[in-house]
Amino acid sequence: MGTFGVDSPIGVLLDNPRTRAVLQKHVPALLKHPLVSAARGMRLRDVLPFARGTVSEKTIASVLAELAAI
Repeated sequence: MGTFGVDSPIGVLLDNPRTRAVLQKHVPALLKHPLVSAARGMRLRDVLPFARGTVSEKTIASVLAELAAI
């Protein structure tokens, strides 16, 4: 359906089992990050700039593609 993507709040992605699984698969360190709870209200778009340099563009593209397919 494409209801999840860059405009999705991190909290929504973490609370949904299917989208959480996508994050766990591609960026497991995000789920363990000490500031993840502080980022729950932020959109994925807002946190992506912090991931660049530590998460490859290919991984980011994979996450976005899988989220869009849910």
